[in-house]
Amino acid sequence: MSHHRENLLASFGEPDESAFARARDILSAVRAVRSLTVRPLDAQPPRRDMGKILEDHLAGRRLQVGEDLMRHLVGGLQHEDAVIFVGQPNVSWHEGWAQWAVDPKVTINQPDLGESYEQIGTRILKGLCEMGMHADRAAIWRARLEHVLGLHERAMASWGTLLKHKRPFAAQARIERAAVELERGQPNKCLQDLRFAGGLPGSARLTAWAHALLGTDHDGAEPMHSQPWPVPAFLVALRERKPEFSLALAGIPRTPGSFVRPEKGLVRSAEDLGALVLSVHSLRDGHSQLEFAAVEPGVQTKLSVWGAARRRGWRSGADPAREAMESCSMVFDHRSVSKPTAALHPDTRSVGVVPIVAEEVGVCGWLHVEWPQAPNVCASRLERIAAPWAEHMSLPQVEKSIVDNGEVAPNEDNTAETRLDDLELHAPFHNLMQATKRGLGRRRWFGYVIEDGEPRLVATSGKPLPLKGKWKGGAGILDRAQRLGGVSTFEGADPQLSVHVDSVGGVALPLKRGNLLIGFFCLEAVRAKSIDADLLEVLAECASGAARELEVMRFCRFHRERFHRSLYLPSRVPGFVGLLDRLSRASASKGPILLVGPTGCGKATLSRWGFYLRGLGVARRFDGRNFRRSEVGDGPIFLTQPEFLSREGQALLLDLICSDQGRNLILSTSSEPNNWKWNSDLLDLVLRCRVDVEGLDRRRDELFAWIPGLLQLHAREESCDPPRVSEEAFAWLWRLPWKGGLRELSEAMSTLVIQANGIDLDLEQIMDLLRPMGIPRDRKLPLDARSYPALKAACAETSTTQGRVNVAGVARLMGWDKATVSSRLKRAEIE
Repeated sequence: MSHHRENLLASFGEPDESAFARARDILSAVRAVRSLTVRPLDAQPPRRDMGKILEDHLAGRRLQVGEDLMRHLVGGLQHEDAVIFVGQPNVSWHEGWAQWAVDPKVTINQPDLGESYEQIGTRILKGLCEMGMHADRAAIWRARLEHVLGLHERAMASWGTLLKHKRPFAAQARIERAAVELERGQPNKCLQDLRFAGGLPGSARLTAWAHALLGTDHDGAEPMHSQPWPVPAFLVALRERKPEFSLALAGIPRTPGSFVRPEKGLVRSAEDLGALVLSVHSLRDGHSQLEFAAVEPGVQTKLSVWGAARRRGWRSGADPAREAMESCSMVFDHRSVSKPTAALHPDTRSVGVVPIVAEEVGVCGWLHVEWPQAPNVCASRLERIAAPWAEHMSLPQVEKSIVDNGEVAPNEDNTAETRLDDLELHAPFHNLMQATKRGLGRRRWFGYVIEDGEPRLVATSGKPLPLKGKWKGGAGILDRAQRLGGVSTFEGADPQLSVHVDSVGGVALPLKRGNLLIGFFCLEAVRAKSIDADLLEVLAECASGAARELEVMRFCRFHRERFHRSLYLPSRVPGFVGLLDRLSRASASKGPILLVGPTGCGKATLSRWGFYLRGLGVARRFDGRNFRRSEVGDGPIFLTQPEFLSREGQALLLDLICSDQGRNLILSTSSEPNNWKWNSDLLDLVLRCRVDVEGLDRRRDELFAWIPGLLQLHAREESCDPPRVSEEAFAWLWRLPWKGGLRELSEAMSTLVIQANGIDLDLEQIMDLLRPMGIPRDRKLPLDARSYPALKAACAETSTTQGRVNVAGVARLMGWDKATVSSRLKRAEIE
């Protein structure tokens, strides 16, 4: 459509894309009839080929069907608060695909089972471009698709590329970008964009909507109610609360698209809701606890005071949280001028509170959201956003029914003393108790971590010694254990020493990393002499492993907070534990650490572990080719490819080491250091703390933990269940060489999680899913000495409870037959 034609259409009011499609269809048919019928009587028979006319008509029809499919896809993914209107399709979803299926000119296949909406939309757009769709028109559809898929920045960039002088679809791009800004709770930005869109179709309606959201009067043109542009649900709710805006907000309500599904992941960004504050509060025994909050840096300092005030204050007066909890329904508090009750941010004008309900325990808290104007999120959508929090909110209470009776420790008034992240710290203490191979019986354990020099209770387990009333003792046993530097016990009731006032004996075990105290494990009993010498000996033997596992858990949390990436480390696998211990010993030195290993083996993550152990935080990364004195500061440095250091770079490195900054250095290389052309003195200094990291093909004992661990990690990130992998498929994955190391393995597991969507996977399915990564389908381990480490790992993994080799299990893992396995076991002298 030309620029002049677009301005002509603008004079007729707001556009309806389905009407445009019908008009173009009629116009092409009229032109075809006119070319055949209207001509002078003495004119010669038409020379234009009728086939060409029909072909042009069918080509236009293909594009119309394609756009209808995009209307179904984009419209189906739009929630009820969406502002952009893509028009009503003329054909149904199935009819559109059916028409394309019988058209020999269309090469686009129908959607495959499990194919994502993004993949479907990308394929449709690619086909439309091949059919001759205008590039700017395709860019409009691409921006719409990116927006409904949650790719906001990409969508805004796609619309932005069209806002150039005299671009055919610049007007439509400006209107739709303004609509998205309104949808995301930014009415002022919307109005600013609309200042440059005067007279464009849709600008009057969006202007009226933006002023209504801001609560300001607008004297502009009234919206044309005859147009089918639906009113977003949040504006429908505003129309009900504020009748004075009923004229500006008149129209039919929008409903959620047919493809909209319940939220899976946790929404942790206030900006995504156009809000100033987003917080989650748990509710136990009438008191609330602030579990999570996303606020602007300017009000961060007020958060703790506000959270403490909300602990009991939510029950007073006309608080929206009180009304929401009593009615178990969504409550909005919207003020035109003043700050609403219970608001944190000074600029807040609207507060929304929605209950969080768990099936097992009922109402367990609420979601609190604050906006600087009327809410841009309706009640039904906010309830979908709050629902996923129920699983996390209910865990501390539901966990009492699991086998080990794990609990989150409460205060004396029975409110939680823990954050959501503390739930993952339960595992090291539970595993320590499991390592004793004794049941809890009439005992209860308590797990502490050291924060700011003080012990903080993060987990506990055991039915005896219930946590009710004023159960806390003086916990003097912790101070005694810290002073003694080892296991400390007490016998007999002593409320000043015990953690629980009703215990009659107990033990405190310090958990240390070297000389650094990182936590305590306490075990107390309700019966005298329940903690004997044998149990004390076992606990002392297992202390170092528990301390390591606890420190790894805390490092993973640190990694998630600093690098915004979740991490999995198999801290209980002997091979990987040995690697962590070697790096821990190297980190205790004052010199640089050299990590040597193939690409992808995990050296970058291990360097972060090393800097974490040294207490140095996040390091700056340099390459050996650009290591210059002018760019090096005083902080920690992670230097990759040091073999390429120039003479000046080597001199700089030597200066840093000799000036007591060697502790700030960790180097990483894939080559053998003894082959470097380096100054001999410098090489000797660097090689003093060398840590070799082998590739995954030589660490197959770890793969038994890496594969399920990474599947679980990526499933948690995608908010879905990890796929269940058959034994044959797992064996095939275990045998693969993984030349790309942990990076390749992690990408493969991520692919399986995303593509499987929680279903069971057999060998053929996994092979098909991983084929694009170039992974070979047929893989058997070689019948030579190179496979002996893998053979030993397979024997250890599949051994029976009596310690005997499971030949069938080993054969499945190795990809050999049983006779071959038996002969190789005899040759390797493995029984």
